[in-house]
Amino acid sequence: MTQLPQPIWNQIAFEYQLETQWAKDRFRMNEDEISETLDTEAKKLSLQGYSNKAILAYQTILPFYLEKKAIHDFFMKDNDPEIIKMIPLPNSLHEARLIVEAEYWLTENDQDQFIDLLSSH
Repeated sequence: MTQLPQPIWNQIAFEYQLETQWAKDRFRMNEDEISETLDTEAKKLSLQGYSNKAILAYQTILPFYLEKKAIHDFFMKDNDPEIIKMIPLPNSLHEARLIVEAEYWLTENDQDQFIDLLSSH
């Protein structure tokens, strides 16, 4: 969730209908809370055997995957609509995989781990 400043996530949570409890919790956190939450989650996932690259990709894409409508609407209405072209808003696990594969140079195993993590939501 570090791709956007936490106040943007806060504003999206305040102004738009979020679809998941995950986002309702995390979008409302302050910077310290989200940093601690992401660190704790990464440590837990690492202990479960997930690679650091898969965890990073998962934590990066998850908010965009889960809440693409609210994020899209926020940038289309309240900000420069051109920005939406730079934000990954995958419509499927396959699209998410293609985005992170190119962005993070994930191995096949990392990609499988990423999909495993993302599909748990």
